[in-house]
Amino acid sequence: MFKRRGWTEKVYLLNLIYVMVVIQEVLILSVLYPDSPIVEECNIILPAIFAELTTFSGFIVWKNKNENMQKFKGGK
Repeated sequence: MFKRRGWTEKVYLLNLIYVMVVIQEVLILSVLYPDSPIVEECNIILPAIFAELTTFSGFIVWKNKNENMQKFKGGK
């Protein structure tokens, strides 16, 4: 019923969950303490976690592409 996932997919899922949790915490902090200096520092954290998520996504696409290329070359 469920497909077994590889190690990279599990790490990617954990990374995605981490990013979502950080975004929720930043939104809660910005609503509760709008004039706090912590919210100003969160403006630096948000682009950094999105950059990290984008880099990791690019790595997974590159890795899957290379694995599929090896399958197609080996199958001929």
